[in-house]
Amino acid sequence: MRDRLGDHLERDHRIHAAWQYGSSLRSDYQPDVSDIDILLIVGDDTSLDDYTYLAALVRRHLPTAEVTVLRKAEATAAIHPGWSRHFFINVSRSGVLLCGPDLLAAAAALPLSLDEAYQRLVQLTQRARLVCINPSKSTEARFWLTKYQHWIPLCLMELLELAGAPEERLQNAHASFLQRFPTLRTDLTFPYPSLRPLTAFLEQLVRWIPPNARWFDGPTAVAACG
Repeated sequence: MRDRLGDHLERDHRIHAAWQYGSSLRSDYQPDVSDIDILLIVGDDTSLDDYTYLAALVRRHLPTAEVTVLRKAEATAAIHPGWSRHFFINVSRSGVLLCGPDLLAAAAALPLSLDEAYQRLVQLTQRARLVCINPSKSTEARFWLTKYQHWIPLCLMELLELAGAPEERLQNAHASFLQRFPTLRTDLTFPYPSLRPLTAFLEQLVRWIPPNARWFDGPTAVAACG
């Protein structure tokens, strides 16, 4: 199926390259539960209607596919909707190139920055805080919790990469982070049950990172201790 999909994608001039990535390539994949993640890199002049058509084309062959479409300029600049360059490292390292040249190599080679990762985490914490403290935003809690089930593990995966302890499984990122840094004490588990305890964890995390920044020096990171 993967080879046939690659053949179909390669024949479409709008698609420059495509990858399969995520749990569908690992032993923790659950048929009828897990999505099949597909990344398409398309031409910079591709339209919204084109995006819709190409995503539908993928799903004709893989009905459970979750399709991410990035313009070539976005991929080259390492800009991803999850806000983290770690996405490109993860796909490049563990994904399968279905067609086209390896357009992720340059983005994956860009160094990660603790400053950027921390700023992104603080902004996510601020948004969750606003929802928790303002009754007028209470109806947003479910929406943000759904988004944070994906975005917060991505942030933790990026921090683990900076700590020299890569974690490729989004579902395991929270547990792996707490195992790596046992001084960060919390009873919170993934998937996150509701926004308020997740926000409390984030408030703790953004205070904990600055005095422990030495653990996040990339390949030279000091081994964490309890």
